[in-house]
Amino acid sequence: MKDYVTWGEVTPELIAKVLLKRGEAVGKANKLSDEFMKNNSEKYKSIISFAKAITNNEAMLKDIENLQPVIRLHPPKGGYECVKTSFRSGGSLGYRGKDIERLIEQMIAPVKGE
Repeated sequence: MKDYVTWGEVTPELIAKVLLKRGEAVGKANKLSDEFMKNNSEKYKSIISFAKAITNNEAMLKDIENLQPVIRLHPPKGGYECVKTSFRSGGSLGYRGKDIERLIEQMIAPVKGE
């Protein structure tokens, strides 16, 4: 699997940022907000509390009613390093640790036309 994906640890703040920028409600009628969370979840009343639960492996996207279970990200602004070698060797694959946050920030950066 390490030859196909990259992974690492992220902070709850980054998860909340991803949810706010790229999370979608069913039917794309609503953007995610704290109000959306209050209306669609009994347990989580804000996006940051939901993000903390995700970080602690206590929640998943499917736990929130009317929330798309998939988050679509753009390719990173500036491109990938190399999709054939590991991160340790200067590529894009495998374990990144905290450096995954930089990659995710590039993936949620605004793209022309949005």
